[in-house]
Amino acid sequence: MNTNIQGNSISFVQQRRDDIANEKLELFQPTDLSISHIDRPSTCKYSAASTALVVVDVQPEYWSYCPEVRKDFPNFPRNISRTISSCRKQGVPIIWIRADYRYNCSPWLRQFERLRGEGNAGQIPYNSASPSDVEWEDFARPMENEIVIPKHSFSAASKTALLDVLKAANIQTVLVCGLITSVCVHHSCYSIFEAGFQVILVEDSCADRGIERHKAVIELYGDYMYDVISSNDLKFNDPVLVSDKLFWITSRNLGDRHRDDGSTSNCLDEDECSHSMSRSTSRTASLESFSSLCDRVM
Repeated sequence: MNTNIQGNSISFVQQRRDDIANEKLELFQPTDLSISHIDRPSTCKYSAASTALVVVDVQPEYWSYCPEVRKDFPNFPRNISRTISSCRKQGVPIIWIRADYRYNCSPWLRQFERLRGEGNAGQIPYNSASPSDVEWEDFARPMENEIVIPKHSFSAASKTALLDVLKAANIQTVLVCGLITSVCVHHSCYSIFEAGFQVILVEDSCADRGIERHKAVIELYGDYMYDVISSNDLKFNDPVLVSDKLFWITSRNLGDRHRDDGSTSNCLDEDECSHSMSRSTSRTASLESFSSLCDRVM
């Protein structure tokens, strides 16, 4: 009698384990990547007066020199140009992030090279040019009064001036776009989100090495760490007159970065930020005429 009960118990437990295993298999079936995350309307609200756009790594290394990215995202240049143009028209400040990976300031590179091996060839700009000499894509390049911040890791906010710049300008919402969705764009969104900002990913203004990677990131983290919108849905609650511009932190009031040849650049790194922010905080995020404010700064 006891033997039968024990045998039945073992059979029941084994059957339950099999059922659970089957349930897990069904639970983790691949999602339908043909369905876009942005088919679900976003409910996020944001104001032009307290929003900034962060453009991540739109460099030839990740677009012109990456046919696998261009193949799956032929509309990326048009979409990101639309996003940048919309923000400029509304006076939303734009911060440009560029990858500057070097062995002396990017200690992770050696491990990355070990893990990737030959598969890493041509995927990151080793010994990249000076931040002041960076190349930009024709469809997305900074204007003279827009900040360029070099980063030495995947995140735009790791050991850079980005978070200090955003806080100094009283920014609450950060729009993010650029390259590559599953790597530097996502890591940047994550870091900005952790710092307490509302993060909005402009999905069609991002691209990756394959549509599956791009969509997988959106499905995993959209509505979890950040809202997701498209460039066509970029609408601000308090539109600013096109003739007005948001006074932003330029090279003239952040402190010029002096090069060895005596010229200057508006490219910022973390060390320069702490000194220059104290002089610029009270002059940022004002909707007065850009030209009149510049006259006062000068």
